[in-house]
Amino acid sequence: MVIGQRMGILFIPSDAYHEVSTSLFHLKFESLITHSIYKYESNEPKKANYCSFTMRIVNLLLILSPFIMNAQLEFHFDESGNSTQSWTIQNDNVMGGVSEGSVQWQEDGFYWHGHTRLENNGGFSSIRSPWKSFDLTKFDAVRIRCKGTGGPFKIVFDTTREWYLPNAQSDFEVTEEWSEVVIPLENFIWKQPRRGFIGKVKPSKELGEVIRFGLMKYDGTAQPFKLEVASLTFE
Repeated sequence: MVIGQRMGILFIPSDAYHEVSTSLFHLKFESLITHSIYKYESNEPKKANYCSFTMRIVNLLLILSPFIMNAQLEFHFDESGNSTQSWTIQNDNVMGGVSEGSVQWQEDGFYWHGHTRLENNGGFSSIRSPWKSFDLTKFDAVRIRCKGTGGPFKIVFDTTREWYLPNAQSDFEVTEEWSEVVIPLENFIWKQPRRGFIGKVKPSKELGEVIRFGLMKYDGTAQPFKLEVASLTFE
């Protein structure tokens, strides 16, 4: 990643924003701030205009803001995580089904479990994030740290609040021990209720405004399931 300088202001090319993780960002950001402060302390007269110095630091932060936001998107579900108790259950009961699903929040993540049933055209249980807006176009994959039984499961991206319109989704399998499942975003497909497969997702063009994430048990079977999830990371 190349860091340049224009008119005394540091900049980072937009195409390099996604190349580093959050941890690397902290090191690079601290280095940039330290370098900037040292530059002004050593090269500027002591009577240098304080406002000018402040404005340059503000400019630096504005330039880095996309880099900060796009480095990584993470949901941590452990008891001290940023998404504790924020995802909620949605079962097929909303459309007359009788599947069961509930969630318990534990020290190392959430424990989602239940039983899918096919009566009344049901067959699914899910756990969903709050409605929000996310740009996934600069990410390549999603990493899920999880364990469970009764798969396969689905991870779902909603781009509309209308349930009958297509959403992006991908199936994944789990093991009974903690492991990390990595799903390339190019593996996602568009599916629509009652129509099925619509087409393959083009992540860099079609995932610019995802408004909700979800995990689902929905594979046409009636069976018990359980899934524990510690984190979900886009990278």
